[in-house]
Amino acid sequence: MCVREVASTNMNTANTMVPIGVHPYSLYSGAVKYILPFDNKIYDLKTNEVLQFLLDKNIYSSKELEDIKDFNIMSYLTAMQKGYFLGFTDIFEIDKYIVLACKNIDYVFLEKEKENCTHYSYDLNVLDDSYIHFGRGNVLVFLFLHKVVYYMYL
Repeated sequence: MCVREVASTNMNTANTMVPIGVHPYSLYSGAVKYILPFDNKIYDLKTNEVLQFLLDKNIYSSKELEDIKDFNIMSYLTAMQKGYFLGFTDIFEIDKYIVLACKNIDYVFLEKEKENCTHYSYDLNVLDDSYIHFGRGNVLVFLFLHKVVYYMYL
């Protein structure tokens, strides 16, 4: 069996395991796509293509990533305070769509054929802080404290 490094980032941890998401890779139609922390790209192992998203937020440079010596959950807070893009945490792909989740509970919905990309953002319901409630257009999402339920009407 051949083992090779697929991807790495310039950040370091204090010798601890730090999750970047639940699903940082996607296997669909024989192709593996993956994402990296604080990155605005989707990488495709089958075709070696890279899909890059244009953003209105700053992205960490390689040098700035190297300066992170103890990557942990607080690294995301630091990035938020600096106005940096937090990156994608999860990627899911089906025939016509790619869905990317972000650390701040936002997500991006990509229609592959139309090359159309939509960013959805959430707000805390101030009347009941036990869940975040968001509904806009064709999407209705409820996020409870310990359970996630998605309702998507396409």
